[in-house]
This record gives sequence, structure tokens and C-alpha cells, in this order.
Amino acid sequence: MARNALVRSLLALVIACTAIGRAHAIPLTFTGQLAADDALFHYNFTSSSTLVYNFYTTSYGGGINADGTMSSAGGFVPLLTLFSATTGDVLGFGGGSEMCEGSSMADTTTGLCEDASFSRVLAAGSYSLVLSEFPNAAIGSLSDGFLFAGQPTITGDLCGVAGGSFLQTDQAPCVQRTADYAVNIASSPVPEPGTWLLVLPAAGLGLLVRRQLA
Repeated sequence: MARNALVRSLLALVIACTAIGRAHAIPLTFTGQLAADDALFHYNFTSSSTLVYNFYTTSYGGGINADGTMSSAGGFVPLLTLFSATTGDVLGFGGGSEMCEGSSMADTTTGLCEDASFSRVLAAGSYSLVLSEFPNAAIGSLSDGFLFAGQPTITGDLCGVAGGSFLQTDQAPCVQRTADYAVNIASSPVPEPGTWLLVLPAAGLGLLVRRQLA
């Protein structure tokens, strides 16, 4: 009985310590449609403390969103750019890699992984995340704007389709996509040395007890 109580106590300690790393997770999902090739989706947010942020889309190849919902494949090639809302500097960028990374899924039509994703450790402060359609990338700082601002049919122009929009320009021939987007943000605390110092000994003791009970 005493050994069973010890095992339960150790498991509770491990669970409590690992829960520290999940306590501040903030899953957010934004879905909708861009009105034109040069349209942008902005999300401004404030981080109250230093956190690890994961930014990703699921609208190109489809997949599970941060809020647990499912997005279908078929959306345009997305670009995500993170700016400091204070200085306007670019702090992170993702998109257009054609590689399956993280939770990215290959689109059934093109066979490519074009969803955008990246992670950053952000200190307390204000930030702006911007979604745009490839090739409408940020020129520089937030105030500099984007390459194809004011050109609502840029993908149609590049593909030689008069009035066309939401075409994938890096394919030959160009592939028609939809205006749909799904942007996800998840955050968690930066692991602290003290947390791991608690978890590792507890895990080690748990293994020791298991051996003794075997």
C-alpha cells in the first residue's frame, strides 16, 4: 500500500510539472476569404509575458486548426508575416516553401505543401500578424506595405488570365485556387530550467519505483 501511494504521488508530481508548460496555451483560429489578390488579413495582439508562439495556416492543404476544427484544402498560397506593432520591424515570416513541415499537409490537387508556418519566442509587447497571398510579400517594415498593393488581380495578370484572381503562379499552367484562408496561433510558456529540474527527477524516481515493483 505504501509503495502504491508513493507511485501515485510521483505521477501527480510529474503531471503537475508538465502541466506548467501547457497552462498558458492560447489556441486561436481565424477563417474567412480575402476579397482580392492584394487584400490582407491583420491580427493585432499583445503578449503579456515572454511566450513561445506558433503561427500556421491550414487552408492550402487542409488540416486540423488550433481550435480543433478542420479546414478543407483548396485555398490560395498563403504568406504570414509577423511585425512589431511598436517599431514595424519584421520579426518572422513563413510561406511558399513547397515543403511539408510540422502539421502541413499536401494538397490533393497539386501534391504540394504550401501552407505557411513558423515559431518565435516573443517578449511582452504588441505585435501584428499579417496574412497575404503569394507573391504579395511584405516590402520591408509594416509601414512599407506589400509588393502588389493596389493590384487586385495580380495572379491573373501573371498567369495571363484577364480579371483572374487566386491562381497559383508558381505552377505551369497556373492552378485556380479559392479565396479561403485559415490562420492559427498557439502559444505556450518558454520552458524554465526549474520546471525541468522538477520533472526529470520525478520521472527518474517513477522509473525506479517501477523497477522495484516489477
